[in-house]
Amino acid sequence: MVLKKKNRRAFWQKIRDKYRLSVYNTTTYEEVFKINLSRLNVFAALGSVIILTALIVTTTIAYTPLKEFIPGFPDGKVSQQLVVNQIKLDSIETKLKLKDRYLDNLKTILSGGIPNNYVKDSNTNKTVVPSEINYKKSKEDSILRVQIESEDRYTLNTTNDKPKSISINTIDFYPPIKGIITSKYDHKNNHLAVDIVSKKNSPIMAVLDGNVVFTGYTKETGNIIYLQHKNNILSVYKHVKNTLVKQGDYIKKGKVIATMGNTGIITSGPHLHFELWNNGTPVNPEDYINFE
Repeated sequence: MVLKKKNRRAFWQKIRDKYRLSVYNTTTYEEVFKINLSRLNVFAALGSVIILTALIVTTTIAYTPLKEFIPGFPDGKVSQQLVVNQIKLDSIETKLKLKDRYLDNLKTILSGGIPNNYVKDSNTNKTVVPSEINYKKSKEDSILRVQIESEDRYTLNTTNDKPKSISINTIDFYPPIKGIITSKYDHKNNHLAVDIVSKKNSPIMAVLDGNVVFTGYTKETGNIIYLQHKNNILSVYKHVKNTLVKQGDYIKKGKVIATMGNTGIITSGPHLHFELWNNGTPVNPEDYINFE
């Protein structure tokens, strides 16, 4: 026990012993520099230098642009761009889902069904008191009536007479495009259209006078156009390249509405996917239109 205590004291005494470091001029042997040091002083100085160097390096890397030169460490612009791209991707995905839902609901309505997100108005069951109804025309109502009656752009009726139902067999359709039919109408396999191949960037025309009820983009069918015509006839154009009309436009028969393209993921090359609907029911376009 005594021996251990002596060894400890000897150790601490050694590291505390002072040593003199002198520098002499080799010519005159004059002492130029001297310093008294102990081992403990040297260890403390070296430890302080190492810790200070580590702090300086860490601070420099953490708070200066030098960290961008470290392999695998992203810079601020890249991180910010990643966040922006993620936000844009989420926004595009949401818009595509909304457009797909809108298109599904439109098909359901045209076929006489009820859309999935339809909510019946609970206010329709309220009791109406006839004496409380105001039948007087307001100034705004009169102006609106005059405006609507004088315009025929957004109506399918060109006269004030009640429209007469015309058989689709008597209607003269304008071919939307001339070309080769690569995929025919097949109701059993749920291909409710004809696929027509023609020259690249060939113009696509409206088959009848009508209104553009929808233009948009879906992931599967690319750019699409829906035209509503008289006599409950609807024409659909899918996979088009450039859409030259917008929703609400009134289109004349034979007018160019788009160019043939290859948009969407469900496609095997540039072609036009053309559908024809009558009273909410798909029909074979080849029965009414000559595409050759």
